[in-house]
Amino acid sequence: MFNTGTNLLYEYLSHNCLNPARLSEYDKGIHWQVPWGKHSPLSYRGLRYAETDDATRNLDNFLPIVMIKDPYTWMQSLCRNQYTADWDFTLKHCPNLIPNEVDKYYGFVNDIDHEKQLLQNGIPMTIAYNPNTTQYNNMAAAWNTWYGEYFEAKIPRLIVRFEDLMLHAKSIITEICQCFGGRLKNETKFHYVTGSSKSKELGHGNFTPGLMHALLLYTNSSNRIKLFTKDDLVFANEVLNKTMMGLLSYSIPSSDQLTNPWRTVPFRNSTR
Repeated sequence: MFNTGTNLLYEYLSHNCLNPARLSEYDKGIHWQVPWGKHSPLSYRGLRYAETDDATRNLDNFLPIVMIKDPYTWMQSLCRNQYTADWDFTLKHCPNLIPNEVDKYYGFVNDIDHEKQLLQNGIPMTIAYNPNTTQYNNMAAAWNTWYGEYFEAKIPRLIVRFEDLMLHAKSIITEICQCFGGRLKNETKFHYVTGSSKSKELGHGNFTPGLMHALLLYTNSSNRIKLFTKDDLVFANEVLNKTMMGLLSYSIPSSDQLTNPWRTVPFRNSTR
């Protein structure tokens, strides 16, 4: 999924890992994306091919490495950079899993019945995956569904937490590299990615400026739910897949940790 460090992973692997069994003049054995598309769901496997060469047609030759981010920080990342996701939102209220006065003010709620529907199911979101578009009930449901396919899959795959890659890059990359039969290029000199791993040329407009900024952002526990309202946090806690959260050691935050004034102060269209 986008906003999870996919480019960072590729940069680390391309700089530090060799895949001797797959080395050739045209193939380094480490691909930027899986054959069914970098951000596409696993259900697209075998149905579409992002690359046209014959080598990508044998899907058994590929080991998917799936980056995953704590869903609470992922939803906030999505507010900053939506990629192909589309839903009714304003930065005055995002993440917005269910509507509040902000959404009403901006016309995202049609009437009382519509509000009841949104409060029950969440604010719907669509994500465009070439060539189709998928609709999800809400942001948390999108995280559940996309990653649920990989958790339930029968094919070999690796699922890597973004936070582990950020904090333990060398050990994580070493294990990934060894897992597919590779080896480190230099056992004593590990190449750290200190600048942004995203390129504006690839469509990344709001990219993280570098490693230090990212470490400050993602290692501060208060940032994890910083932009949530109490109602949105309670809703997310109910919707997120508890089994996956437990397997990933992502805790369910308490709404008592919030300091966001939106949970008590009514919205007014003001710059204050």
